[in-house]
Amino acid sequence: MISPNDRIKVLIVDDHPVFRYGLLSLLTQDRSIDVIGEAENAAAALAIIEKNRPEIVLLDIRMPGVGGINLAQKLSTQYPEIKVMILTAFEDEDYLTEAMATGVYAYLYKNSSSEILLNAIHLVHSGQKLLNPGQINLVLQKLQEQTLKQKIERYQLTDMELKILSSIAGGETYEEISQVFFLSEPTIKRMVAAILSKMGANNRAQAVAIAIRDGLI
Repeated sequence: MISPNDRIKVLIVDDHPVFRYGLLSLLTQDRSIDVIGEAENAAAALAIIEKNRPEIVLLDIRMPGVGGINLAQKLSTQYPEIKVMILTAFEDEDYLTEAMATGVYAYLYKNSSSEILLNAIHLVHSGQKLLNPGQINLVLQKLQEQTLKQKIERYQLTDMELKILSSIAGGETYEEISQVFFLSEPTIKRMVAAILSKMGANNRAQAVAIAIRDGLI
């Protein structure tokens, strides 16, 4: 028989009472899980957490008031020992990326099977983080896109300047670049000078090296 102290303490946080009831019914079938409470919003969840300290929080994303992402961030700061698992009906890549940035342990959809959910709870309790391969690739892609956007914003390069920089990297001359963009050579030279200034480069070769290093081209 499993001792109460050995059971996994779980808190359900979701604003839909019917879903909470179904989830509670499922989790109570597993004798190694102890559902210590239910909460319909962030304030109620925090009150329960302060009193009972669950080990795992099953958290919805969209809730009235403070949303799940913000609550997950708050928990990661105030209660880093608590493992947060997102349970959502929304297959939104922005939600996924934001959730993973808060350090959640799993991101599951509400239509996941009972077997998947119960297994995930046990794996997360053991310290594992769960994402399927598709989610991992999506998160990495979004992070790469955000990093690239930040670098472009840092150098304040326009789309045209990035294209010219790419042409320079391809070994094209001022004359060739001017023909491609239908601009005069003096105009292209002025634009290249602006690119060098923005990037803090002494010459075109250095600008290309910086752009390759930072993934701009």
